[in-house]
Amino acid sequence: MARSSTKTPSTPGLITYRFKQAMAYVKPAENHDEAAEYAKEVFGELNDTPSNRISFSITVRVQDKIQTVTITPRAWRDTMGSLAKFEIVDISVTEPRPSRPASIVIDSPHDAPPQYSSRSEKEADMYQDEKYLTSDYSPKTRSRSPSPSPSSRNPISRGLDLLQRLSGAS
Repeated sequence: MARSSTKTPSTPGLITYRFKQAMAYVKPAENHDEAAEYAKEVFGELNDTPSNRISFSITVRVQDKIQTVTITPRAWRDTMGSLAKFEIVDISVTEPRPSRPASIVIDSPHDAPPQYSSRSEKEADMYQDEKYLTSDYSPKTRSRSPSPSPSSRNPISRGLDLLQRLSGAS
């Protein structure tokens, strides 16, 4: 029985990290987090930068255009396997993401959500509707309304019915 094996790309022995104008040869890291730690060791300016803000990218040519491609943490290993020896990996520091507020604070009544009427008020409003003002209506004996006729469902038919009634009334 044949076994399927996943081929791991061979990583180059050395790659080049570039941060701002400085460059350094490094051994490729196993993963994105380790790469961020290497970058901090090599470029002292990154020491106080949280690892999750250190970003890596390479410059590629796509259809005769030069583009920068970010290396995501999940693609790190495969990307390293496709690099040439001494290829340049650019390092940048991303902006911190704005943090979400832990809770919503209401400073004034104008910031508060709207107050909805209680259930009894809603039911009272329902009884003000004309269809409920008949003497034989009881909320306990509600029944389903009959399904609309085909002509009432079709807006064109309703329009034609209305025109016929209007022309007959004049």
